[in-house]
Amino acid sequence: MFDIQLFADTVISSSTGSLVVEFYDGDNRTLPVDNPRDDLTAAEINAFVETLKINQPIIGDKTGASVVGASKFTITDKVEVKFDLSE
Repeated sequence: MFDIQLFADTVISSSTGSLVVEFYDGDNRTLPVDNPRDDLTAAEINAFVETLKINQPIIGDKTGASVVGASKFTITDKVEVKFDLSE
């Protein structure tokens, strides 16, 4: 097997975090986090969730519903390989 990225014109790597926020009424919303730090810790994520619980921002259409916590945080890595086919 060969590395197709060696023949690409452009290779872009990125990652996206997804924080699932839970509300008092049992509903949840997913907040995207573009390019989270490589050294992000669970303690930092939990501190952010505590900030959400204290400040109660409007998330999506969830006005008036209290943020009570978060159920998970996942990071998805993506590699985009582009070829210029006009040659």
